Amino acid sequence: MAIALAAFLCLAACGKRENTSSQTNKPVTAMAAKSGGETVQEGAAASDVSSVQEGDIQRIRDTWRKQKIDGGMGDITPGITEFAFAFCGEYKDFAPNAALYTYLMMPGEYKEEETGFAINDKKNNGFVSAHGMGQYDTKTDCCYWNCDDGHQLLAFWLLDEHEDSSDQLVLFYDYDREEDILTPRPALTDMIEKAVKGYDSYAVNLPIQGKDIAIDTYTDAGDDSYETGSILLKWNGNGFVQKK
Repeated sequence: MAIALAAFLCLAACGKRENTSSQTNKPVTAMAAKSGGETVQEGAAASDVSSVQEGDIQRIRDTWRKQKIDGGMGDITPGITEFAFAFCGEYKDFAPNAALYTYLMMPGEYKEEETGFAINDKKNNGFVSAHGMGQYDTKTDCCYWNCDDGHQLLAFWLLDEHEDSSDQLVLFYDYDREEDILTPRPALTDMIEKAVKGYDSYAVNLPIQGKDIAIDTYTDAGDDSYETGSILLKWNGNGFVQKK
């Protein structure tokens, strides 16, 4: 991985301005996991890439909290390209990750119509994502922040929607340049899952601009309608403070 990453350009850190969410979300069909806190410091073929299997996110959920990821950055200064490459390379079984990994390997040769995933590359803002172009919403969003302690905080939002069910997961990692390791920060995931407990569904909007995370909440109001709400996680330099 270090050899592949060495070919990337040294990218600017997350220079985000006013808050802009990754996209406008709609409530998903079902919510497989709802549960965390107040303040926390803290190359695939087209057929392989576009085929999303139910349970892919669950398999990541089962392992990620105890699974550190080798950064493989070598002597370069990493940005979102390198962070997303390391994460997606670790979990390529999830199709949006595989698509994004393929794109990051050879951006100029990536073909959305072959993989079935559109890429939103805002690397100068510390954001990149792969969104499925099919009937159901399937995606991976990636973002990072520079922390006051010199580390980077990384976030990944995974969504896998099917006809009768869906699953989603937000993951956080700390990156220590000296150790070149991505270390899970599950307390931030727990904070979000606790905040959305009691709602029928939710969507995490990682910022393309700005530094705060916006969470859309949905409550089933019957007749295929939803009552909507929002939760704001304000960036404080090392983590987030929950605001309503």
